[in-house]
Parts: sequence; structure tokens; C-alpha cells
Amino acid sequence: MLSDPSEIVMLTMVAIAAIIAIRIIRDVTSSARKRRYTSKVKYVLIISLLLGLVFSFFETMAIVVAEIMALTVLVLSLYFYLVGGWLTSHQSLRSFWIPSKTIKGWFFYLSLLNGVIGVVSGVLSVVLPYFTSFEVPATISTVYSGVSVLAALMEFTILLPDKSIICGLVYAFCFVTRRFKNNKEFYVEDIDFDKMITNTIHSEIDVREALESLVKQGFAVKQSPTPMGRVRFKINMYGAKYLEVYWTETLIRISRQKERIEKVLAYIEHRLKKATPNDRKIIIKALEEINVQKSKLIRLREEYGLAVGDSWYDNTSKRLVWLESMVQELSGVSPEVEAQSSESRF
Repeated sequence: MLSDPSEIVMLTMVAIAAIIAIRIIRDVTSSARKRRYTSKVKYVLIISLLLGLVFSFFETMAIVVAEIMALTVLVLSLYFYLVGGWLTSHQSLRSFWIPSKTIKGWFFYLSLLNGVIGVVSGVLSVVLPYFTSFEVPATISTVYSGVSVLAALMEFTILLPDKSIICGLVYAFCFVTRRFKNNKEFYVEDIDFDKMITNTIHSEIDVREALESLVKQGFAVKQSPTPMGRVRFKINMYGAKYLEVYWTETLIRISRQKERIEKVLAYIEHRLKKATPNDRKIIIKALEEINVQKSKLIRLREEYGLAVGDSWYDNTSKRLVWLESMVQELSGVSPEVEAQSSESRF
């Protein structure tokens, strides 16, 4: 029981804050999301409230159901990280596919379900002793809160990449490898996925997700299994135009980022050519900016891969090395500058 008035005040403040937060979420959420998720969230909330009330009086049942919930989270996690990657190399499992967005939604609903059950049992453990002699075990609230946090963390780890970039890389690969026919229809097989994402941070799962989305929109047809036991996506002429639009957008993004990097490097070169060993602030700032541009160049290559252009990437990398050598020549006369630049790089 809450014997200290300060505890009652704090509990009341938490309840008021929760009500305000729910109201804000309700008002801020867009109408499109409301239409899509309101009914599902409503059912989940009703079920979780009822389960929270029932489980508060049946500890054994509550623990068993919590174990089932935890196993469900584990199974979904294993599917996403194993079936989505290594196990799809087996012919019998290639056609068994659940989109990452769907699994992400399941983790969200599991987190919401377990979280509400934990909150209900926690509230009852505080309120019931005032009216009855029955005490709700604290284990119930703790276990379900833990499962809720675990599901939320798994939902957070599933990253949905920018579909426009993946579609652009697919189009670029098919254009370079001359997959297009006279009517601009072409096919893509899963053995090509790794070539599309060469030197990028994207995975084969991301490519599969993008192609599966084309199937849903009527831009492609999935063939599984094929004579070689692989998944093949036959993209029609409308799908080709759809991918071409994304490729054009990708080229515009790359060109703009290239231009920004080149302008900054040209400015650094201009300032370093006029600098002297006594211009310590200029040398330090130049080295810091060189490291920033080097990171941007790496991220650009990791995001867009071969679409950046090997020659431009190599030339820019050499230019960065050359600018670093200019800084070292200037800072070599001043040990203090070299020490400060090392600290800034760290």
C-alpha cells in the first residue's frame, strides 16, 4: 500500500502524464495512419486490458502466457535474421516470405499488448490492497514489461531502407547488364541481388523487399521455383518505367552530393595554398573539414554503391589524401598544431 502521500502524488502525476500523452498522440497522428491502425490498435488494447485483469488473479496462467509471448518474439526474430538471410538459400524456403514491414508491425503489436498487460497488473497491484486483502504479484507486471521492452527493441532493429534507392540500384544493374528487351520488360533473379548492392550497406533482404513491393503494385510477377530453384521477378514495362523514375531521382541525389563535396574540397585547397605554418587555426579547421568530407564520401559510397562512379570516387579519395599531405606539410613545422589536429580527429 502507498502510505507516503508523496508516493500517491507521484503516481497521480504519472497517470495524468500518460493521459495527456495519449491525447497528444491521438491529435497529432495523421488521418491516414488513423485509418490504417486505429481498428487494430483498438482490438489490441481491449484484449490486453481484459488479459491484464484476468492474469492479475491467476499468476500461473499469466507466467505461462508470458513465456508463450517471449517465444513468439524469439521465433519472429529467428525468422527475420535466419529465414530472411541464410535459410533462403534453400530451394524449399525461397517462396516462404514475410515482408519486414509486416514483422515490424507484429513486434509493435506484441510490445503494445504486453506493455498494457504489465501496466494493468501494476495498477491493480497498487489499487486493490486499498479495497481488498488480495495482492497482485509484482512478478506479473515485471515479466510482461520485460517482454514488451524486448519486442520494442526488436521492432527498432528492423530498418526499412529508402525504397527509392534500392529501386534505383535495381534499374542501374539491369541497365548495365543489358537486361532490357525491346518492350523494356526484364527479369531479376536472386543470384543477382549481391551484385546490385556491391560496396553498399544494403542487404539482399532490402532488394527482395523492393521487388516484392513491385509485385504487390502489379509492376512485376514472381516466379518460384524456377528451373534452377530460385526466385525470379519478371518486371513489366510499367515496372521498368517505375524503376527508371527512381533511378533518375537517385542520380539527382548523387550529383547534388558530389557537387557539395567538390565545392568544399576546392575551398579547402584554395585556403591551404595561401596558408602558412603560422596559420594554426586554418590548418586545424582544414583537417577537421577534410575528415568530415571523407566521412561523407564513405557514406555516399555505402548508400549508392557503384552508382557513385568508380573513377569519381577514386579521384576524390586521392584528392583527400593530397589535401591531408598539404596539411601535414604545414603542420609539420608546428608540433602544437599536429597535436591539436590529432585530438580533433579522435
